[in-house]
Amino acid sequence: MQVWQALTLVVRWPNLVFIALSQSLSWYFLVRPALASSPLFPWHQCLFVLSTILIAAAGYMINDYFDWQIDTINKPQRVVIGKIIPRRTIILWHVGLNVAALILAFWAISSNYSPRLLMWPCGSILLLWFYSTTFKRKLIIGNVVVALMTALTVALPAIIEFNKQWMLFPTGLRYRWFAYVLFAFLVTIIREIVKDIEDIKGDSSQACQTMPLVWGINKARYVVDGVWVLLLFGLMTMLTWTPSHETIQHLGYGVLLIPIPFLMVFMHKAKTSHEFKQVSRAIKGYTLLGILTMMG
Repeated sequence: MQVWQALTLVVRWPNLVFIALSQSLSWYFLVRPALASSPLFPWHQCLFVLSTILIAAAGYMINDYFDWQIDTINKPQRVVIGKIIPRRTIILWHVGLNVAALILAFWAISSNYSPRLLMWPCGSILLLWFYSTTFKRKLIIGNVVVALMTALTVALPAIIEFNKQWMLFPTGLRYRWFAYVLFAFLVTIIREIVKDIEDIKGDSSQACQTMPLVWGINKARYVVDGVWVLLLFGLMTMLTWTPSHETIQHLGYGVLLIPIPFLMVFMHKAKTSHEFKQVSRAIKGYTLLGILTMMG
C-alpha cells in the first residue's frame, strides 16, 4: 500500500464526502432560501466547508494515532500508522491540517462576519483532541461529543449566516433546520454506541469505559433501541404528520420514518461483532438517505 493510499484510509475519505455533502445541502436548501439574494455557493460558505473537512480529517488522524493499540485488535487490516506512515508524520499532518483549517475560517470571516465565528473551528479542534485522548474512553461522553460535532456540521451554515440577526431566519425554515440538526445528533449517537459494541474487544484491552463495557452489551442495546431510536422515531413521526404545504418534505420525512422499525429489529437480533458492523453500515446508509432528503 502506498503512503497516499494509507492517508486516505486514515482520514476516512467517504466520511469527509458525507460532511461536505451535508454542509453544502444545509446551506443550499435550508439557509439560502431565507436570504433575499445570494450566489449559488458564496466563497465564505465554501471556505467553511473546506475548513470543516480539514478539521475532520485531522481529527480522524489524531484518533487513529491514539487508538493504534485498540485498532490492532478490532481492525488490524486497517492499521497503517507505525507501519506505512510514521507516527511523527501523523502528528505533523494533524497540526498542518488544523492550521490550514483555521486560516480558511479566518479568511472566511475577514470581511462582514463576526470574529466570534472562529470559536466554532477552534472549539471543534479542541473537542476532537480531547475526544481522542480522553472522552472516547469515558461512559457516554465520547458518544455525545461526536454526535454534537456531527450536528454542528449541519448547523454551521445557518450559524454563520445569521450569527448577528438570528430572528431574520424565517420560522418555517428554522424549524426544518433544527429538525435536521436533531436528526444528525440522534442518528450519530445511535451509530456511535453500535460501534462501541462492535469494538468491545479492543476497547476492553485498554480499560475503556464505553457503554457496552460498563453496562453490558444487552443494556447498551436496550439504550439504543429503547431511548435513542425511539426518540428518532418520535421526531420523524412528528415531522411526517405536522401540517404543512410542502408535500415533498412530508414525503421525505415519511421515507425516513419507514426504516426505523426494521433498524430496531436488526439491532435487537445482532449478536456478533460482524453483525453489529452490518448494523453500523445500515445506519450509515440511513444517514445518507437523511442528508439527501434535505433536497425535498
